[in-house]
Amino acid sequence: MALTRDELEKTFRDLEIPLYNFVLRWVFQGALAEEIVQEAFMIAWRKRAEIEFPTLKGLLYKTAQNLALNEIRKRRVRERLKDLVWWHQPSDPPGALAQLM
Repeated sequence: MALTRDELEKTFRDLEIPLYNFVLRWVFQGALAEEIVQEAFMIAWRKRAEIEFPTLKGLLYKTAQNLALNEIRKRRVRERLKDLVWWHQPSDPPGALAQLM
């Protein structure tokens, strides 16, 4: 049976703060944690036809965790790129830095 709007809204009211706190422990940035929680609920809404209400809580936590881990990976890549930029010369052809990755 598909997830209903009322079920998702009730779950949002019940889990918004606990899920935010869970994500905040991963990303350490309040605004980013809020975005991830919202994105997790949006994903659940888009896939509501495939989701049954009893599995929603676990699915939201796992989705939020995966989104947080993706953000951590992106952050690491950006930090590594900053480290690479120090030896990238302005005279290098466009896209040379991208070819290093």
